[in-house]
Amino acid sequence: MMWVVDHSQHCSDTDVVVIQEFCEKKGKDIPEFSDTHWMADLAFPVDVTTLMNELNTKLQGQGLFAHETFSLVTAFMRKLKFLSSQSKGKILTHMPALKEVTPSADHLHRYSSMLEALHDEFSRRFEDFRAVESEMQMVSSPFTCCVGNAPSDVQLELIDLQSDNLLAEHLKSVPLLEFYSSLKEENVPHIRRQAQR
Repeated sequence: MMWVVDHSQHCSDTDVVVIQEFCEKKGKDIPEFSDTHWMADLAFPVDVTTLMNELNTKLQGQGLFAHETFSLVTAFMRKLKFLSSQSKGKILTHMPALKEVTPSADHLHRYSSMLEALHDEFSRRFEDFRAVESEMQMVSSPFTCCVGNAPSDVQLELIDLQSDNLLAEHLKSVPLLEFYSSLKEENVPHIRRQAQR
């Protein structure tokens, strides 16, 4: 028998009862389902895994620029911080599986620490992105980025680009990849190269 898990839904008390009844019919007793501590320790990773699966699905999108990947990871890290703070305050609005089992204050404190540790690990693994954040800003928003923060080889080209109102309007009407493809190599060779990285 193959089990398919729909990560968009969390495991409810009703689901647990159905699973318990099924196991009882098969002669299998699962006492953990009656243990509130065990259920809380099951619900927490269910909610976190759901968030991680959402991030993973978004990261698998076709044609993502590095700045888009960075934005998705940054948003996920902010969510981890936010959920950690909410767990400390006993607010479980965005953790439906955990909310359903009503964990103790000790559990919530531990889960908050685990969310902080997960945030720190993501921060460590994506620290290389921070080193090129201003370059990614330039690629994602070439008309509003600060020329002084851009790499020196693109600064003058960037001024030319930012002064061209037709190109600014063009960017509003096409995807970013198409915009950069439409730029003439001879006019902005360094900016095009920067966007291709």
